[in-house]
Amino acid sequence: MSIAVLQKHEKIIISTLVFLLFPLAFFFSRSATWILAVGGILGFLIARKSISQLIRHPFLLSILSLIAFGGLSSFWSVDPFTSLSLTLRLLANFILGVSWSALLLQQPSESIQTILSFLIAGVCVAAILLLGDYLLHNPWQNLLHISSAKAFVPLAVMLTIAAWPIALWFAEKYNFIISILFLILMALLLLVIDCDTAPLSIITGLILGGFGYKWASSIGRFGQVISTIFIMSLPFAINTYLTTERIHQINEKIHVFSHIHRLYTWQDISQKIEKKWALGYGLDTSRHETVGGEMKNWPLTKHNGERIFIYTKAIPMHPHNAPLQWWLELGVIGALLGALINYQCLGYIRSLQGGMKAALTLSLFINVSFVAYVNLGFWQNWWLSSLWILGGIMASYIRSDHFKLH
Repeated sequence: MSIAVLQKHEKIIISTLVFLLFPLAFFFSRSATWILAVGGILGFLIARKSISQLIRHPFLLSILSLIAFGGLSSFWSVDPFTSLSLTLRLLANFILGVSWSALLLQQPSESIQTILSFLIAGVCVAAILLLGDYLLHNPWQNLLHISSAKAFVPLAVMLTIAAWPIALWFAEKYNFIISILFLILMALLLLVIDCDTAPLSIITGLILGGFGYKWASSIGRFGQVISTIFIMSLPFAINTYLTTERIHQINEKIHVFSHIHRLYTWQDISQKIEKKWALGYGLDTSRHETVGGEMKNWPLTKHNGERIFIYTKAIPMHPHNAPLQWWLELGVIGALLGALINYQCLGYIRSLQGGMKAALTLSLFINVSFVAYVNLGFWQNWWLSSLWILGGIMASYIRSDHFKLH
């Protein structure tokens, strides 16, 4: 297929990829990686001029610096091969993400509207699949012999990110009340999935993001300061305040092991950070046997007051906290680069000068931060691919000349 043919049909190809993202994620939780691969290759073939301009953006240079430092960490990593391997995967994801974003940003306003329509259709199909699975007593989960959390957490998280460009579309086409009702319905839908983070991230984004409608500049400036302090001080604050005794006190009120275990994990990670705070243990080494792979007995107080011990790894999958992961694996420089990326995101929100665009972009930022700070491993490929795909849609929609809402 020639480049000219691809250019002629690029709108329908992009729209089809966006539509397929969510129905595919119902059946194949990591499908965002495939969608970004196809979309990124398409962008690389037909948007090279836009790519060369976009790649010089300070925000993207900061992301590239974080990846480059991760690659550099293979020289002192406790597992050099793992660090270098992830660096190469992150670099590939970055190239595909930039290519996809460049492709979207060069689309005319009419094409962006079409792409948004296909996104909404795909989300509706995924919602029907989720509700059907729930009402029919989980046939898909039973077939795969997995829990709702394992089957649908990636889909749930992706839906929270997609909610904000769709809410912006509803606010423009109808009014902000329809937009808010849509967000509430999305949060209610996500209650059928065993993922507390998803509905909470939407509600938190909706409540806090609303302040951006009138005070985007002030909130952005305040957020830049607070988030930087938070990221740079987090492991030391945890070491000071999240003591074992305090975790026991929290456990007297909260008895869900996954929640309590997360607190123990963050405490353990913070103690390890203090030992190698300068450079960290190396990119993607959180689960290495010398870092988070050691087995521990974690105490848990059950509802009836009985104290039991659960034997598991210190970090079973990942730190469940982006700033702690930056610190643990890449030390103070990794944390500074992560804080810089955070700072630049909020700087962009400040530049929107208030209005619905600023409010819902702030909501998206809060939503993503909430998920990254309490749930996921930051380097997960499907997660980063989702951010590129849906973040690119949000950015292209905001920049579209068609957008008239203020």
